[in-house]
Amino acid sequence: MQISRFLEFMKGVKRVSPHTLRAYESDLRSFHDFVLQKPIESISKYEIRSFLMALHKENISKKTVARKAASLRSFFRYLVLHENLERNPMDLIDPIKQEACIPRAVTKEEIEILLNCVDPSSFSGLRDRCILELFYCSGLRLSEVVALNWDDISLEERLVLVRGKGNKSRIVPFTHTVKNWLHHYREHPQNGLGEPGVVFLNKFQKRITCRSVDRMCKSVVKKAGLSPLITPHVLRHSIATHWLDRGMDLKSIQEILGHESLGTTQIYTKVSKTKKEEVYNKSHPLVLGKIKSE
Repeated sequence: MQISRFLEFMKGVKRVSPHTLRAYESDLRSFHDFVLQKPIESISKYEIRSFLMALHKENISKKTVARKAASLRSFFRYLVLHENLERNPMDLIDPIKQEACIPRAVTKEEIEILLNCVDPSSFSGLRDRCILELFYCSGLRLSEVVALNWDDISLEERLVLVRGKGNKSRIVPFTHTVKNWLHHYREHPQNGLGEPGVVFLNKFQKRITCRSVDRMCKSVVKKAGLSPLITPHVLRHSIATHWLDRGMDLKSIQEILGHESLGTTQIYTKVSKTKKEEVYNKSHPLVLGKIKSE
């Protein structure tokens, strides 16, 4: 079946994440059911438009509809390149434009409250503190933190080798504070008893899952009395915004976060009020003159 072969290609050749693979499968199966399993070769732009319109009528979010359209685009492109499909019906479908989603940034005071709510006296508490520190201090993704092995981390140099989206690697620095927490965690008597080489273990001494970390984060956020909208991804957004506030250039932020496009990183300029005011004051001739006279 073409969908199955496409999924194998994306997994084995493109090395997409399990999360992306599940999204591809869900999107393509739902489309296949919608067209009543009609042969792919006979699919036209009309079936695709009808599918997307049906999603809109079901009040599916614009973001989800755009993702499903992108899945179809990737699928048909694969068929043209690798399975000799003569025409790509998605070429006749305009991309769905989305308004840029401005990420929410947590204040530095909220970050301190959150981190201090973790009790590091237990092995699991020490682990949770390290995980939250890496989300905020280094801007790692949830999947990247979960995948870490001790061989990826150099405590002496305060660097971590991160395997991000598309199996692309990058080197990310971390703070002295993170170094100390990781050192204490590594030296804990319970460390080394589980899955060899894995940094973050669950109660069964196996590699912790993304779902478990997400639950932990929600629990700590609730205990701290903070907004339930605070997630690992929000912590990543927050440090990017704070870096920008403190003068870090966009190119450096892009490299640390592992964004493929600088345009993705530029979203943080929309939430960095401090940076906007600083640039305005440095650039505007009247404001500059006023500052000098004062």
